[in-house]
Amino acid sequence: MIAVDTNIFVYSVDAAEPARRAKAAQLLADLQKDPEPTILLWQVLVEIGAVLSRKGAKGQLSVPIEALVSAWLGLFKLQLPSQAVALDVWRLIDLHQLSYFDALIISACIDSGVSKLYSEDLPGKPAIEGVQIIDPFTT
Repeated sequence: MIAVDTNIFVYSVDAAEPARRAKAAQLLADLQKDPEPTILLWQVLVEIGAVLSRKGAKGQLSVPIEALVSAWLGLFKLQLPSQAVALDVWRLIDLHQLSYFDALIISACIDSGVSKLYSEDLPGKPAIEGVQIIDPFTT
């Protein structure tokens, strides 16, 4: 299974970052065709809401947030976390020196059986506990 981090979704609609916007939008389009299923992690959805709300308040979005989220939920199955995610995050922070939010996403990936996570947030960490981390902006 595949997961995509918040930054990819945000860049896919960010007019201020045209090069990243194109790569992120292409990745999301490619993942729709990939035989391996892609999920939208609940933690990512929450972060998307926070980031896009700030951008919307600054007038930096040309599409309503609800429309964007609705479209993404139509493309990728929403994966809710189990209770284990909330507890395992602390082990991941200690063991891998991750920020809370990065550890939360990795914990959700592990819990959901994700083998690939597309993210630019974990440089220098090609894999964590069976989750391959791919930065689509450097490949």
